[in-house]
Amino acid sequence: MLQKILGTMALIVLLLSPGGVARAAAPAKDYSADRFETQIAIQQGGSLLVTETVVFRFVGGPFTYVFRDIPTDQTDGISILSAGIDNQTLTQGTGAGQVEIAGGNPLKVTWHFAPISDQVHAFRLSYRVQGVVQKTAGADALYWNALPTSYQYTIRSSIITVSYPENVALLGSPEVRRGPAEVSTLPNQAIFLASNLAPNTPLEIGLRFRPGSIIATAPHWQQVQAIVASLILPSLVGGVILFLLGMFGFIWYYRRHRRRSPIIMNTVQGQGEPPNEFPPAIASALVSPTGAPTWASALATVFNLASRGVMRISDNEVSKKWYQSRDFTIQQQAMPSNLRPYEVGLLQALFPDPQAPWVQVSRITSVYTKQSKLFTEPVKQDMIALGLFDAERQRIRGRLGMATLLVFVVALLAGAVALGFGLATGMWPFVFLPVGLALSCMAGLIVWSMYSPLSDEGAQAAAYWKAFSKYLSDLSQSKAAPPAPDTFERYLPYAVGFGLAASWTRYFQKQGLITVPPWFQSLAGAPDESMHSFVAMMTTTTAIDHSSAGAAAAGAAGAAGGGASGAG
Repeated sequence: MLQKILGTMALIVLLLSPGGVARAAAPAKDYSADRFETQIAIQQGGSLLVTETVVFRFVGGPFTYVFRDIPTDQTDGISILSAGIDNQTLTQGTGAGQVEIAGGNPLKVTWHFAPISDQVHAFRLSYRVQGVVQKTAGADALYWNALPTSYQYTIRSSIITVSYPENVALLGSPEVRRGPAEVSTLPNQAIFLASNLAPNTPLEIGLRFRPGSIIATAPHWQQVQAIVASLILPSLVGGVILFLLGMFGFIWYYRRHRRRSPIIMNTVQGQGEPPNEFPPAIASALVSPTGAPTWASALATVFNLASRGVMRISDNEVSKKWYQSRDFTIQQQAMPSNLRPYEVGLLQALFPDPQAPWVQVSRITSVYTKQSKLFTEPVKQDMIALGLFDAERQRIRGRLGMATLLVFVVALLAGAVALGFGLATGMWPFVFLPVGLALSCMAGLIVWSMYSPLSDEGAQAAAYWKAFSKYLSDLSQSKAAPPAPDTFERYLPYAVGFGLAASWTRYFQKQGLITVPPWFQSLAGAPDESMHSFVAMMTTTTAIDHSSAGAAAAGAAGAAGGGASGAG
């Protein structure tokens, strides 16, 4: 009972307020069509003269415009002849008492008028439709959406009158292809009657005439459709041929210059020792698919420098805000004189400001990417000095890359030309040709990535280091003999460089063979909490997205017409 009383009082207060009174007094705004009448005159040659008259009843208001959108699909063009309100023909413009016409597809017509409410007015539109009668099997046919296909008002009654020349013979009866309507005929006329139509109710009509009685040849749009249909298969086959030629061309070039000397795939599994004294950066580069330094190589060097006291990683204060993730800080501690050139370059890339030698782990890749060459180029120079790179193989790999880029540029330019030509003429199947050429670039990229610039000695060293990487992977998955107590920290930079940091850390934590390294500082006081912070740091650091740092007459049975209509 109390709830009813409170609800009633709230309603009274709302109605008595100025806004409430205005809302209560505001009339409903609605409109409907008392009549939608269309007169269609079929002309010799296949064009139509169309006059639409819509009597709109406006309830409430105000209303200031009525619009009609007419699609130009499956026509050779539509031109507006006149537009008016009641018995007045409007001039073209955007002011009240004018009609606005905007070209394109659909063609947009908007009647502008002074605000009106609770009135009835007739809106008239006359237009010519070129090339709408089409050639079908055994007939010249007209398929036309006599009403808009999108409208948000009811239509009390609609009459569609189609007239055609006297010397033209109608084949069969006029048909209602979509929507409810009754059909009747008079000499050289077909009449379609419909009533009480709900919003968006379609009315598509069809008339078939003796072939050649209205049009001698198909309209331009239908001819284009036929040409397009005939071009699809040849263009598709041409695109496939270009793809295969490009793909086999890249493969042939790769096989012609592939390595001839066999690589001894000797294994070091079970030995638990690196195959040589290469630092983690070079070992990681040798194991990478490209045989060149990557972001993993840089991250391996970070942990290697930390283990040598050059860097320190510390735990940031845990944020109290739910939307902020945990972060860590990498800080430079020293600059020893015996650093390798690429190690100096990495420090310069990560700490560009000598006055602020620290970087947040969450920003490390973005900072590194800006000056990654300070690290990668010295690594490559060291690999060249060690005889790991072959100058000729580097040149061949460069040619592969340039050829792939050239083919892609040609495909891109040809695609732009084919697309522009297709949009202008409708001949879109030509796009298949540059698409096939562009797809062949995928084979070029694959071949380029597979072609190692390493010398025979470098390839042999890479095989040994891949075997050692496999050993570390097996160890982190409990597939190898239990490790020595100092294995975790001793091989941590290599595990990071091989992409095994997460599984490496989890395995040793589970085995209880991991201690917090001295180069990691945690805010937590308890040892267990410090260990959790260290594991979180390893997970966060190695899980950072490093993608940015690693990259240097067929079908002619549809109907024309339709579109949208409404008021506001």
